[in-house]
Amino acid sequence: MSSKHDLPLVPNPAEALRAFLNGLLAPAGFRPVVQLLRRKESTAQEDWNPDTDEFRVYFEPIAESAGSSTPAAPSLIPGIRDRSIGEIVHELQKVEASPGHSFVALKWFRDEVLPGKNYPWCQNPDDRQEVLSRAIAEGWILTSKVTNPRQPLYPTTTIRFNRQKSPDEARQTSRFRPVAISGEPLSVTILRDRGTR
Repeated sequence: MSSKHDLPLVPNPAEALRAFLNGLLAPAGFRPVVQLLRRKESTAQEDWNPDTDEFRVYFEPIAESAGSSTPAAPSLIPGIRDRSIGEIVHELQKVEASPGHSFVALKWFRDEVLPGKNYPWCQNPDDRQEVLSRAIAEGWILTSKVTNPRQPLYPTTTIRFNRQKSPDEARQTSRFRPVAISGEPLSVTILRDRGTR
């Protein structure tokens, strides 16, 4: 009879399972995506409980750059010269556009979404963090905090694509359109009405 304490300690069980499936079960042209679904609060990857937590496993096609109908990630975002930053922004945009995501948690995106992608820098946790940090430092990805309903004292850090940084994106998504009005500037009219001019 075994218990959860008999299991070997694995630093990141989702990543270990993904690597195992990739070499053993992944059909040609597909890569495994593994998501750890927690039933109880936990902060560390290694604190998973086989009695309450579960893994969601599915396979997604690997997009090859030569024959793919999807353009390369950096060409999608004007102004990004670094290929890895273009790739991470492209993946973030895909997650933001998917239904059911009112926000994207930084840790979830870095540790659960990116390892399932086929970019060389996605396979190493340090490389993922370095590319994400550079994208944030260059202003392509913005961070903010939202209240964590499970642990209100510890807000969740969220990320989103900075649409204002990309001129084409900003033009497409901005709802603000300046309106020309005739006559003198409004500030002059206000100052005159106040009697300060």
